[in-house]
Amino acid sequence: MSKFRLDELYRMTAYVYSEQNFHRPVSATFLHFVEVCGMLTALARKKKREDISFEDSLCKALGWFFPLMAKCGVRSVEKIIFRKFPYVCPYCRKCPHQDMDCKNVKGTASTVDHPSLRKKETENIEHMPKGLNDWQRMFQDIYARDPDHDRSAIGLMEELGELAEALRVFERHPRFLAGEAADTFSYIMGLANEYSIRKQVETEQAFDFEKEYLSRYPGLCLACGNPICTCPSVPAATIGRMAKELEIGPEEDLFSSHFYVKDGRELSAKVLKGVGGFDSIVSKLPVDKGQMSSSILVLCYRLADAIFEFDPHLSQKLKTYATKISLNQTSAGEKHSPNTPEDVISILAEALRIAVANDKDVEGLSDSLGLHLIKAASKFKVLMIGVSPIEDDVQLNVAKEARAIKQAIRLSKQSELIEFDELMSCTIDELRRQLLDKEYDLIHFFGHGFEGGVVLADSESESKEVRIDSLRALVQCHPTIKGVLLNSCDSLKGVEEPIAEFTIGMVDEIDDEHAISFAVGFYDAICTNSTVQRAIDEGQNNVRLQHNGATLPLKVLKREAKAH
Repeated sequence: MSKFRLDELYRMTAYVYSEQNFHRPVSATFLHFVEVCGMLTALARKKKREDISFEDSLCKALGWFFPLMAKCGVRSVEKIIFRKFPYVCPYCRKCPHQDMDCKNVKGTASTVDHPSLRKKETENIEHMPKGLNDWQRMFQDIYARDPDHDRSAIGLMEELGELAEALRVFERHPRFLAGEAADTFSYIMGLANEYSIRKQVETEQAFDFEKEYLSRYPGLCLACGNPICTCPSVPAATIGRMAKELEIGPEEDLFSSHFYVKDGRELSAKVLKGVGGFDSIVSKLPVDKGQMSSSILVLCYRLADAIFEFDPHLSQKLKTYATKISLNQTSAGEKHSPNTPEDVISILAEALRIAVANDKDVEGLSDSLGLHLIKAASKFKVLMIGVSPIEDDVQLNVAKEARAIKQAIRLSKQSELIEFDELMSCTIDELRRQLLDKEYDLIHFFGHGFEGGVVLADSESESKEVRIDSLRALVQCHPTIKGVLLNSCDSLKGVEEPIAEFTIGMVDEIDDEHAISFAVGFYDAICTNSTVQRAIDEGQNNVRLQHNGATLPLKVLKREAKAH
């Protein structure tokens, strides 16, 4: 029969150590608690310590858990524990706990079913334990322990991390402590139950937790002998209790304050450059916070002004988004605002392309953070399609053209501006599915063509003619495609309507090597964020230089801009 209720042990312990606890911050009390929990888990792992027993560690853990709860102002540990564990597992709401039911619950919900748990608390209130041994027995009834496993020791380590978070946010979000305090107590009880069974098996003696606790906390401090503890803040007997020292010589200077200030800024810049600069991390930066948010706002307004004469509708959209961003800006440390327009980056990227295409001063638009973000978002996505069916009399080296294009992109100083995929021996179904799976800016065909069409492959890798009208209907289903490059003989011969905003193709036969030279020059220019016309000119220049003044029989079709 218990002599005292759990809350009576709690209030007694809190009183004895009230003076010491008053002057400590919550973090210091928590550190003491973690220290003694470390003793518990070390002993649970069979690490021998001559100066401390497992029973002593159990009592010390509870002896520091109580002052920690008092420091947080918990009125009743009985209440805070029973509302989470009302003589049932809080997840499956059964006693004994059903492991498979719990896994199903935890797999579908982020927390407990609060209304059902409150109902269980009301139903089982008469069964609330009283003394410490009763609480220990309740947890054994819910979670039967096996003395040969370290389940509770491992679980306690996880709970300490969760309790640390709950304490860190306690002042603003006390609801987390209400759950984690109970969980931590449950694992202390688990350790007590594992030890109790082990002791019974090995010595045939029972473990009386309350008796052992009262022998160490008998209503006063046994270390100083006072009803209210007056021990020093760092008692000599506790130094080296868990930590292992390493001697420090008189000439060694291991510790200092603000040692990092002198070169920290330079090292930060060096590290950022070493990991690839802003471009490598820009996707991880919060759009709706701090300097990044300011950069986006500036970009919205300045790009809006820069492109107004070319696309007034997009210009107005940028200003509208700027207003939304300013209203939804969040503070540092918060989750990203769900109200931030998700497509603002793609809209900015499109505006940036328009500004570049019309020779506007892009570099002067904003600071490096915002500009890097938009440049990273404005990657030019290319789908390269190369086909030379097996029955053709003239086999084209489509693999060579693909290698040349990829090398041109890799050698560019701004290769990160291009993202490409390739489909070799492409069938019609493969093309359709690829366009459904991913968005592209440019579709590049190389291989055989014919008057008013290109050649793909069928399921047997034999040629399959596709007319431009059919290709146009497919491309129009994918509005992100801004251009189509048909580096194939006769592909635009007799065609007058563009496939996309711009369409580049041939009106006569072309030489394989000439086609490759054009492609290399074209992508060299694209990688510098040049306009499409500049890329076409660079492609033709490369053909002239590489092949004794020759040029390709190019045809360029452009779709007229829609009035807004």
